[in-house]
Amino acid sequence: RVDKSNWLGGYGYGDFFEITVGDCPAEPEPEPAAPAPVECSGRKVTAKRMDPGGLDGHGWGMNLEFMCGDSKVSIGSSRGSQSASAVVNTPMFEGDCAPRVDKSNWLGGYGYGDFFEITVGDCPAEPEPEPAAPAPVECSGRKVTAKRMDPGGLDGHGWGMNLEFMCGDSKVSIGSSRGSQSASAVVNTPMFEGDCAPRVDKSNW
Repeated sequence: RVDKSNWLGGYGYGDFFEITVGDCPAEPEPEPAAPAPVECSGRKVTAKRMDPGGLDGHGWGMNLEFMCGDSKVSIGSSRGSQSASAVVNTPMFEGDCAPRVDKSNWLGGYGYGDFFEITVGDCPAEPEPEPAAPAPVECSGRKVTAKRMDPGGLDGHGWGMNLEFMCGDSKVSIGSSRGSQSASAVVNTPMFEGDCAPRVDKSNW
């Protein structure tokens, strides 16, 4: 409350006032920071001939080369086109190239009146990472199949011996197979898919 007891100026009126105070004003939003320059290899640099002699689109004959920072850009000649590009496989920033290239800054000492507008492409996209191989799974109950592959078994008559072999720590008992080139057994002990050798013969049965 403000009245004659605490206002300034010494007035003796009987007025009095209820005083309210608003909140602090909002802070202004900061300007967004400019993105940091990015250096990368693989940028595409394009030269477009802009002098009157090149505006008809017939291109140019000289071997156009110039520097973008520490990177040498070799565009070469361009027969029949006003523009040509090259990929620069050394690290460079987008702003490393002069926006205009002419006899004052190209390489080779040519004295022609041509001049070129230079544009620089973005960094190439990162390659997609290879998907991770699935983790090996150990389980019981895998079905293991043996197929006789030697010339004597290719006619499909099978085999007579009691075929047994190890897959890791698991013993696989296929047995004999009369009249079929293949036979299977279910292994009721824990094993991984890669525990079995891909070939079984007298060296490992």
